[in-house]
Amino acid sequence: KSISGSNEGILKILNSPADTNKVKQLSDLCWNYRFKSADSALFFGKQALQLAMQINFQKGIAQAYNDLAIIYIDKANFRSATNYLNEAMKIRVQLKDSAGIAALYNKLGIIAQKQGRLKDALQNQIDALKIFQSLKLDKLIGHSLNNIAIIHQNLGNHEKALEYHQKALEFRSRLNDKEGEATSYGNMANLYARMHDTIQSIHFYEKAIALSRELKKDELISANLSNIGNIYMARKNYGKALNLFNESLQIKERIGDSKGISSTLSRIGMVYTQTQKYRQAEFALNRSLKLARSHAVVEEELSALLSLAQLKAHTQEPDSSFILMNQYITLRDSVYDAR
Repeated sequence: KSISGSNEGILKILNSPADTNKVKQLSDLCWNYRFKSADSALFFGKQALQLAMQINFQKGIAQAYNDLAIIYIDKANFRSATNYLNEAMKIRVQLKDSAGIAALYNKLGIIAQKQGRLKDALQNQIDALKIFQSLKLDKLIGHSLNNIAIIHQNLGNHEKALEYHQKALEFRSRLNDKEGEATSYGNMANLYARMHDTIQSIHFYEKAIALSRELKKDELISANLSNIGNIYMARKNYGKALNLFNESLQIKERIGDSKGISSTLSRIGMVYTQTQKYRQAEFALNRSLKLARSHAVVEEELSALLSLAQLKAHTQEPDSSFILMNQYITLRDSVYDAR
């Protein structure tokens, strides 16, 4: 999905005739603002939904529900996300839109996974895979195999996870889906990291980074740089970790990925804490926290609060550490209650 993000382009869309094309353009804006501003994304998504309902454009209503659900998944508001996906499912079942139904199973699986309902997540992804296979949608089959591998990984079924990652990789290689291959390399690296095989993990991260650079896929490059940085941080090779995190941060700032910027700043703050550069640590972590709060990215807010609490413990400020820890626990509990 791509559309002009300029103010002029947006005004043109908002003032355009109330037809199906306007619904599609508003949906595209919702998607494109996903990482830039959750509030803007929700605004465009709700405008798309309202207009689609007004002109009784069923496919557009389902798409708007779908797009809004994705924003709510990012905000860890899983109840709202599930409600929207279920509304979209009713319409897609009526429209006999098999590919759309499979895509919804995929997203319901992602929510179940984030909530720790891993068996439900696995069932949803298997349901999606069956439909994609019946429709011979090869690229999406690769995507589903990849998702099933990640759930097995989270269930601790490492051998099964590796088997599905290899199936996904073979499938993507056969299709010459280079971006899919790069994603598979990164995911296999994540699995090896979880299995504490850092040599294999670094090997696959480097393959993922090399291919992502070749494809000029900034999101993949920055994600893998951060992940490989985590391994060097765990190995206490802080200089190498910091270089990787800083390169990742530069890319995320260039592409305007606020969630990613917050996440990488949090990691940079951890490195500075470990190397006793407490002033730099505090600066990075406060910036991470501010960004996470302004974009309502709960996972990153939790990470920044926990890291700041740990920093204050290191600098012998128990009162501040206690306050931050309380904020962390309150927020964490509120997220679990909302699930």
